[in-house]
Amino acid sequence: MRLTTTHKIIASILLPIIVFAGGLFLRYETFWEELHQSEQNRLNLVYTTIENALEAVAKDVEFVSQNPSLIIYARTQDEERRKEFEKFLLGLSGAKKNYQQLRYIDENGIERVRVDNNRSPFAVPQASLQDKSDRYYVRETQDLRQNEMFVSKLDLNVENGEVETPYKPMIRFVSPVYVDGQQKGVFVVNYYAQEFLARMGAILGNGIQGYILNASGYWLLGPKYDLEWSFMFGKEHKFQDLFDEEWALLKEGETYFSTNHGLFHARHYFPSSLRLKETPNSFSGIYIVSRAIPTVWAGLEFKEHALELIAFALVIVVIGVAARKVILLQNAAVDREQYIQRELEEELEAAELKNTAIVDISRQGILTCSGDGTILDANPAACKMMRYGYTGLIGLNFYQYVKAGEFGDSVSHRRLDVKTPLPLDVLVKRADNSYFPAEVTVTETPHSRLESNFIVFMHDISSQKAYEEGLRKMAHYDTLTDLPNRHMLKECLDELRYEAKAKMKNFALILLGLDEFHMVNDTLGHQIGDEVLKSVAQRLQMIFPKARIVARLAGDEFVIALDILKEKDALVACEKVIEDFSHSLVVNEHEIHISMSLGVAYVFSGQEVSQDILLHADSAMHVAKGCPQNSFAVYSDKMGAENERLHDLQNRLPYALGKGEFTVFYQPLVDAKTQNTVGAEALLRWTNGELGFVSPAEFIPVAEKNGNIVEIGDWVLDEACQFALEMQETIPDFFVAINVSPIQFMAQDMAQVVASKLETYQLSPKALEIELTEGILVQDPEGARKALKDMSDLGVSVSIDDFGTGYSSLSYLSQYPFKTLKIDRSFIMGIPHDKPSRGLSAAILSMAKELNLQVIAEGTETKEQVDWLAASGAHILQGYYFDKPMPKEQFKVRYFDEGLEEVANTPSS
Repeated sequence: MRLTTTHKIIASILLPIIVFAGGLFLRYETFWEELHQSEQNRLNLVYTTIENALEAVAKDVEFVSQNPSLIIYARTQDEERRKEFEKFLLGLSGAKKNYQQLRYIDENGIERVRVDNNRSPFAVPQASLQDKSDRYYVRETQDLRQNEMFVSKLDLNVENGEVETPYKPMIRFVSPVYVDGQQKGVFVVNYYAQEFLARMGAILGNGIQGYILNASGYWLLGPKYDLEWSFMFGKEHKFQDLFDEEWALLKEGETYFSTNHGLFHARHYFPSSLRLKETPNSFSGIYIVSRAIPTVWAGLEFKEHALELIAFALVIVVIGVAARKVILLQNAAVDREQYIQRELEEELEAAELKNTAIVDISRQGILTCSGDGTILDANPAACKMMRYGYTGLIGLNFYQYVKAGEFGDSVSHRRLDVKTPLPLDVLVKRADNSYFPAEVTVTETPHSRLESNFIVFMHDISSQKAYEEGLRKMAHYDTLTDLPNRHMLKECLDELRYEAKAKMKNFALILLGLDEFHMVNDTLGHQIGDEVLKSVAQRLQMIFPKARIVARLAGDEFVIALDILKEKDALVACEKVIEDFSHSLVVNEHEIHISMSLGVAYVFSGQEVSQDILLHADSAMHVAKGCPQNSFAVYSDKMGAENERLHDLQNRLPYALGKGEFTVFYQPLVDAKTQNTVGAEALLRWTNGELGFVSPAEFIPVAEKNGNIVEIGDWVLDEACQFALEMQETIPDFFVAINVSPIQFMAQDMAQVVASKLETYQLSPKALEIELTEGILVQDPEGARKALKDMSDLGVSVSIDDFGTGYSSLSYLSQYPFKTLKIDRSFIMGIPHDKPSRGLSAAILSMAKELNLQVIAEGTETKEQVDWLAASGAHILQGYYFDKPMPKEQFKVRYFDEGLEEVANTPSS
């Protein structure tokens, strides 16, 4: 059936309206669900921030209130114990900057020990300690039960009756100190809450109003700065003053509700996991509230999805046009059917008419032209392609409407060989002066009275060209960031090499690698990681709009090529990148701080440019990664030599064990009191026939990276067991300490491996001590916990080497079955004259004593160091003062004979 004009109008208008209305309905359905889910996630993140911060403090307070030195001091009033506890608090205050005051207050309300932190920790002299019996956090905690805690309300700190400025939000944690079943006072921590309040404020942003209220409705974080903390100044500014209906719903426990003031989400935080005493001044919890005004949020939504809405509108237009076109095609099909029927009935009066019909329905554009290029006739397909009506196209000159290829050269009759027609790719101009790619074939007009006339067969190849362009983009651009990829970077570098040599230009190549980017993927997921990479790509393009290329090399590595006049230009560019990325990225409501390392390689005019220019920049970048975060380095010949050295090590190391190039040296471990040798540390050495002596600092990282460390470590364990067995013939309790790589420790069931070695060599578990760095606890806490427990159950001592990383809570350290703590030589070097070194070492020794850990101090080189460490509580000493590392046979000659005790007590020169 042929559709009328009315049908056409109704169909072309009504269909887009229906589609648009359906799209709006679907978007309305998801709008509120997205807003609800977004605000729930935001409040959950704030809630977790508060919970983690306050519960960590509570664990520390409970842990310290049971400190042995504190308990003994509270019982005996022994001054030495008071000093030990004071020293312990100094170490804790130095580690926890948010602990503004740490105090022990006795049962009469008198301060006995107090450590303040004003940028650095210091002990308050006893003469300055105060009577705090009238303070609420003392009065209201006199009857605290054991394992019960008092947490004060969150308010601003008051000194001498006035609010301290700048404002210091403060929460006081109080834990009872029990001695023999009786309360002997309390331990108090003044926790400075500004950091997590600032964190909550940052989360409750991004276009949505976020508030934090105390249990009475007073503003802690409000819509205006002058409302916050106003209750501390006698002003009755409350949430219910602005939102009375909403306050009533909050008190009833509602967490999601809509009023005339907007859409509200709320959560009430109270540390329910703790046994807290309730008093007039105790912590009553806080409300976390977000308020979304629909019009504001809709504006943000429109801004975020503006491109999608524009695209959607274009789709509607296309659908409307398509609907109308379908109707036209249907009518054309009906017309064509009627036409063919009529022609069949007339039996196609002439062959010329038959040929004309074929031309008219052809999808190819067909033009008949005179010898000078004037268009004499055109079929519908040609009119459609060139966007002319039939009468508008006739009389135009074909040569003026066609260009050869992408370079736009004019096409003359001489280029159109009508004798041997071949397809030619050209650009054809439309009526609106735009061009489309076409494939044209020109041939003579058959049976024409004018031999110079010719016919043009024209095929629109826009789709084919778009497909080819898509393939080219896939081959040359990164699919995630839309930046040029490695293939296109190579083409750019080839061009720059040519310009440097032929056109006397200088350029610099900057290779940028993100530091520890895998942590983003591991903690937030690969989707967030991909968004971070896209954000980095966009920032780099904004920073360097005139760069020769900004490309993504692979993973988290990007390359920038710049034209420069002098070397300093590249260094300024690096500083610009680091400065820009000092501001955090916000990705899907996550605030992410990115650090990076940059390597620079130069190409100067007139020089032969190495094909390894990218490798040079990579070498410089890896040097920068060995420096503090956000550093850059410039490639030098020295780096090239180091790369060759590294390559040499990587090639030779896999064969070193089989060739017998490894040796184990031993350095004695000496009892701090008797100065008798009680053990030795096994130290791996490598001597290659061509490279000579290779430092462990060079080859151990290579072995860990290529996996050889497991086989090498197993061999070292065998050597150490055999050495311990031989030495125990003279020194029965002799033990060997062995450094185990974290890679080896986590790659094997280390407890099972060690158990097998002990059985093979018939050794007691006390004959070995496994040394690990703290890093393994940070990399895989749960895996390390299980592996260390298995080792402890076996009876083998495990020590922490290079102590100094630190933990989120002191109680965390006691959760692992360590028996020994090894102080790094960097802490020992300044003893006893350097006050900071002495204080830090004393704090570590004090902490170890509280946790019942044995301490080994390495790097002892002078008698003064030996005497100070022995007097301060170190158990075992190691260093050049006693002896250097030596081969097995030399060690046995020196310490194996009957004169062992005399030799061990005589320092080497």
